[in-house]
Parts: sequence; structure tokens; C-alpha cells
Amino acid sequence: MSCGGPHEVPCQDVLHSLILFIDHEIEDQQQVQKIEIHFQECPPCQEELTHEQTVMAKLKQLLSGSCN
Repeated sequence: MSCGGPHEVPCQDVLHSLILFIDHEIEDQQQVQKIEIHFQECPPCQEELTHEQTVMAKLKQLLSGSCN
């Protein structure tokens, strides 16, 4: 997945860090900022971020409901 444009952080690296990014587990704030900029510049990666956030939210909702 790539928009074809040049990025400081390549799409593949961003996608490999996606879950860590969503869970706020990346401690290096410069890296977080670079990934955020990448999402602003790259619509396909932004779509994947949105998709993963939606899936994770639904999973949390299902798990929460089954635990109650």
C-alpha cells in the first residue's frame, strides 16, 4: 500500500507500527510526529489507520459486552 509519493517514513514502516501507534505505545515523540505527518500526506495509509481504529473499537466493545 502506498500513494506513490515520497515520505520521510515509508508506508511499509508506518503500517508495521500501526497498532503500536494506535495504542500510544511508541515512546519516541519524534517518531510519533513523523508517523502523524505521514498519515496527513498519504490517503491510503490514513484509510488503513481509520479501518484499524474501527476494528479495534468494535473488538473492545464486544469484549466489554461479553465481560459484563
